[in-house]
Amino acid sequence: MARGVGVRAGGRWILQNVDLNVFGGELLSLVGPNGAGKSTLLSVLSGDRRRHEGTVCLHGRDVHSYRVRELAKERSVLLQRPHMQFAFTIEEVVRFGLYARAKERTPREENRLVAEVLGVVGLSEKAGQSFFSLSGGEQALASFARVLVQGAPVLLLDEPTASLDICHQERLLKLARQHVEEGGTVVVVLHDLNVAAAYSNRVLLLRDGHVAGVGTPTEVLQSELLSEVYAHPILVKEHPTRTCPLVVSV
Repeated sequence: MARGVGVRAGGRWILQNVDLNVFGGELLSLVGPNGAGKSTLLSVLSGDRRRHEGTVCLHGRDVHSYRVRELAKERSVLLQRPHMQFAFTIEEVVRFGLYARAKERTPREENRLVAEVLGVVGLSEKAGQSFFSLSGGEQALASFARVLVQGAPVLLLDEPTASLDICHQERLLKLARQHVEEGGTVVVVLHDLNVAAAYSNRVLLLRDGHVAGVGTPTEVLQSELLSEVYAHPILVKEHPTRTCPLVVSV
């Protein structure tokens, strides 16, 4: 839950008066133009960035009241660009996610979990390769596997599909939906409005650091509102095969 969140940088407000509820069993997409404040809001929700105004609570507690490992058990974060300094193998990168629950599983259980998640994201055969040997899309999948291994109920994902082809994009988002259907929560920054429409329970639309709309995809993804926020003519139609809007640039 966020109330009245404000963040300043470079002498200006990049988020202001942001209110947001996030519920278990839902996927919430953060959308909006470049510079709208999506990644900043995600980092504030995760507790990785301090806000200058307002409150952010996770399970009823201020997010900054948690100890590091305690917080890692409750939420996991996928950064837009993974920061890797050394040539760890893919399996080693995924194993970083085990830190939060160290000593809660036997080595055999950890090995089984890592192998299972690598299989789910389609990287089993590359487990021993260097992370740097992967394509950008494969690095994103390896990083997502690390998030899944962490086992937190809340997943915070910053543009996880940006470098993925359509097949791997669908794989990742279906895994995110599965997490939600099992009672977890996903908050994800997305640029593709059609992806947000197809996979989200709710959408939060940001403009210049303010909330321009929040609700179901049908409620928020409206032609007039999107055209205004993106400063570009946008048409929203009924999707021919799915029960969600279809967003078209015109």
